Amino acid sequence: MIDRRLELERGLERIRGLDLLSKAECERLRGLISESSESEIEHALDAMGELEAQYELRRESELELELELELGQLVMAIFQEAINLGKENSHEYVTIEHLFLVLLDDPSTLKVLRRCGANVRLLRKELTDFILATTPLMKKGSGKTIQPTLGFQRVIHRTISIARDANKEANGTHMLMSLFDEKNSQAYQYLEKHKVSKDQVIESIQRIESDNI
Repeated sequence: MIDRRLELERGLERIRGLDLLSKAECERLRGLISESSESEIEHALDAMGELEAQYELRRESELELELELELGQLVMAIFQEAINLGKENSHEYVTIEHLFLVLLDDPSTLKVLRRCGANVRLLRKELTDFILATTPLMKKGSGKTIQPTLGFQRVIHRTISIARDANKEANGTHMLMSLFDEKNSQAYQYLEKHKVSKDQVIESIQRIESDNI
């Protein structure tokens, strides 16, 4: 019971840190913890979990809106599909490899990879097997939402920078280029295995663009 009270106190600190309750209200509730029954403590923990879950959902929606403004519709769709892939498999995290796997359904990215000589079918299988074998699963009833890894976030922000530098709307090939800076990722290792280099990708993009003029 003591542990549950401590858990509730820590929860109040988190809630306060997220500005979901005023300082005065948090202090008032903290003062009531010692007088609360076991059932009241459990009810308060459930209510707190629901409040945090609602905050995460709201924050996720806000971040998606911000990203949509930065990324444009095409890359935003790839980003969202990677998130959905993780959710469908009950994964705790969405990774660079989730993103790369979804990129293989993007026509412009496929065209570049094939021009570079990659075996896309094998690449798809390798990424799928790796994701299923290594990504932690979300615990049932945890109330948590899937979280992007730091690498995933870096790829997204780098994609935006590459598109800005090119003075173009972000697309799948910009995202493909951004993978090459994640040298510790399995996605990068697979690109190397298939002998696809950043220089090859850039050259292929330029030739494709030239052919379309």
